[in-house]
Amino acid sequence: MNTGTEFFCQLGQASDPELYGRKAFNLALLARSGFRVPRGFVIPAGTRPEKLDRELAAAFTQLGSPLAAVRSSAASEDGVKTSFAGQFDSFLGVGAAGLRQAVNACLTSASSARAAAYGGGAAVRMAVIVQELVDADVSGVAFSCDPVTGDRNSVVVEAIYGLCEPLVSGAVTPDHYTLTGLEVKETLPAPQRELLAADPAGGTLTRPVPEALRSAPKLNAEALRQVGAAAIRAELLFGAPMDIEWALKDGKLYLLQARPVTGLGD
Repeated sequence: MNTGTEFFCQLGQASDPELYGRKAFNLALLARSGFRVPRGFVIPAGTRPEKLDRELAAAFTQLGSPLAAVRSSAASEDGVKTSFAGQFDSFLGVGAAGLRQAVNACLTSASSARAAAYGGGAAVRMAVIVQELVDADVSGVAFSCDPVTGDRNSVVVEAIYGLCEPLVSGAVTPDHYTLTGLEVKETLPAPQRELLAADPAGGTLTRPVPEALRSAPKLNAEALRQVGAAAIRAELLFGAPMDIEWALKDGKLYLLQARPVTGLGD
């Protein structure tokens, strides 16, 4: 996608973490390394409001997706020492009419009280990612090590039906899987009655999970190996244990985020 402006860049070209934020930088590296990352563009840190007025609508039209995910991407976010997980705002199911408001809210969240408290009051340089929204069948997170015990020989996967936001916020208990290499060692399904999905009219909506699926494992062995292999490949790419957010849609695996697992020591 060519946005037609020097002020925005394709997500895959976000090569400067100070300008485009660590989240965009990590996603760009994943995309260039062959992972399937949703298409998008990045609004650099420090972009003046008048540039948003002139360029944002055109860039969104060229993205070619009716709904987008609008995500924060701060220079200090998703780092080895600090993740800022949950400290900044992100929005799902954003259409053309709500795009400017969502982008402004992401930018404003850089100076929120919770972000200031987490970062010790340090100033935050904020960029914003606008990506096509993957309306996931199943989504979740995966760790290339056990984030609790630090076991580097384990891969831990958590999964829910629908979009991942209820897992991230703690509103839904996910399935929990443990793999050694790519061999499934533990499967702990968690019942799920409702899922979060994209609303074609904009935003998100809650739908019931079909009754036959509510207590069933959300990932079969093949899908688990696919997710586990992505977590291991991400660790090899970044050179450190990684925490990835992923989505499965029509059997295709998309990576939505990758950041180092913090708190493991050496």
